[in-house]
Amino acid sequence: MSSWRLVAALLLVAGRSAAAQGSSPLAEEIARLERRVDSMRVEQRHATALVAAAGTVVAPARSVATLDLIRVGGFQIRANRSPLPVTAAAEEAWRQLGGYFGDELAQLPLRPILVEGTHPDSNGGSLEEKADLVIRWDQSVGSLVAQLIGAAGPDPLDADLEQWLGGRPRPGSGTVAALAKARDQLVLAPFSTGHDCVAGDLIACRGALRLGPADGWAAQSFPEPGDRRQVALLVGRTRSGALAAGVERCLGARDDESCSAVVRAVDISALPSVADQATRRTLLDAALRRGGAGAYHRLRATPSPAMEVRLAAAAGVPIDTLLADWRVEMVQAVRTVTPWSTKIGVAGIGWLVVFLACALWSSRWRAD
Repeated sequence: MSSWRLVAALLLVAGRSAAAQGSSPLAEEIARLERRVDSMRVEQRHATALVAAAGTVVAPARSVATLDLIRVGGFQIRANRSPLPVTAAAEEAWRQLGGYFGDELAQLPLRPILVEGTHPDSNGGSLEEKADLVIRWDQSVGSLVAQLIGAAGPDPLDADLEQWLGGRPRPGSGTVAALAKARDQLVLAPFSTGHDCVAGDLIACRGALRLGPADGWAAQSFPEPGDRRQVALLVGRTRSGALAAGVERCLGARDDESCSAVVRAVDISALPSVADQATRRTLLDAALRRGGAGAYHRLRATPSPAMEVRLAAAAGVPIDTLLADWRVEMVQAVRTVTPWSTKIGVAGIGWLVVFLACALWSSRWRAD
């Protein structure tokens, strides 16, 4: 009931009482109040007209303090109430971070974040730019885990490691699928060190993965004349100017000295990679798994410009041992992803017999 209606009801009751008692002062007061009620009615109609003309209604301000606070391990997450499984995802993300960073995780604080779950059919969230993550309710837990790690995960501030990795260190690259993809990437690389690494040449693996100091990456990664010509070919497609003449001599005259000069002239960051970022991350994951809870601490505490030294310290084994084990993991991953079954083998042999029979039956093979 609105305020003016309440006043009118009271006036009605009071008026009846005054009429019964014949009280003149009270009747005058009632008349004054009735005029006030009439004025309130006019003001209300005026306000209603203004709102209708504007066509909008001002919504109450949203406050971050009204959101739920979720604490899981080192995570501090504020989230709106929705079907999004934020707590379950935070628990899995914390487990993965602990397995990756080990004891060092306690020294790497996570960033507090604000998560908003939204309806799958909506175009965006209602928290506007306040939310760090705006995620639809129909996202899988695995996708949410990856996004939580990306948004809230620690930043170890390791410039050399990030240059080698191509980004911040994060768990999730050591899966079977990632290892199988890493082997395929090395096999398909247009450089000899990629193929030779898969074949078992550990020196080639060091070059393909850029495990030495940064100023020696070019020599390690492209040891053969064919590798350097391939670099010049790629450089010639994307760069010109001062390198154009050297690229032309390298490719036209097959002059290896010109090819080497082109490779040396290209900045390290612009050199093509034999092993891509995802492949290098699988090796880091292998080192951390091998080294246990203290692996990441040893990785950070080892002052060396060569990643092979730091990875060996993290794993607790010589670098060649780590590389050999990593190669075995890649081979096993490929077999797991694309298993060779007896049925497939028999079927393949059967089709081969059919094709041979058809070929022998053709007129090409029959005597006239």
